[in-house]
Amino acid sequence: MSQRAGDDVVDRPSRGEVEARIANAALCHLAGQPVRARRQFDVNAARFMEPHRVEANNITEHGEREMSEDVDRRFSRYCAHMRRLINEQQRLSPGLRCAFYLAVLEPGYEALKDRARRILIRTRNAILRANARAKADAQRASLTAVVATLGVLAVAILVAERMVGIALAAGTLGAYGAPAYGRRAQCS
Repeated sequence: MSQRAGDDVVDRPSRGEVEARIANAALCHLAGQPVRARRQFDVNAARFMEPHRVEANNITEHGEREMSEDVDRRFSRYCAHMRRLINEQQRLSPGLRCAFYLAVLEPGYEALKDRARRILIRTRNAILRANARAKADAQRASLTAVVATLGVLAVAILVAERMVGIALAAGTLGAYGAPAYGRRAQCS
């Protein structure tokens, strides 16, 4: 995905790519690449939280704040567990590292991803509802404008008919509604 920043185009990975890179950082560590794992985790942990921070400052739905705070807590816990795995590489055997990943990191990460996804779904649904309301309001306004225009037209026709009737009765109109020049309206 690309974003415009002034005249520069900055390539940014999608949220799904960032999530995959975070999960992959743990696997890199387990595969014996701790430097790559640490760098990949640090960069993508920050990227993971960017859209979340924006969302956390734009709470519009009931329960969204609690969900956002829950993502913060889960992410902090996940980061602490990931750093523990990375920092204790020398002290933990490969078997214990794998067990820690499977028992703690992977389920924690899946729960975090699920919670973040639920916020996105809730936000998307709120946008869809607002869009439907806006469309309905626009349709009502359009219908109101048409009805008002027809009403004004009907009143104009009635007034014109009435004026023609008055003019005919007064004898100021000739054949086909043309003014009868030289005739004066007679008042009785």
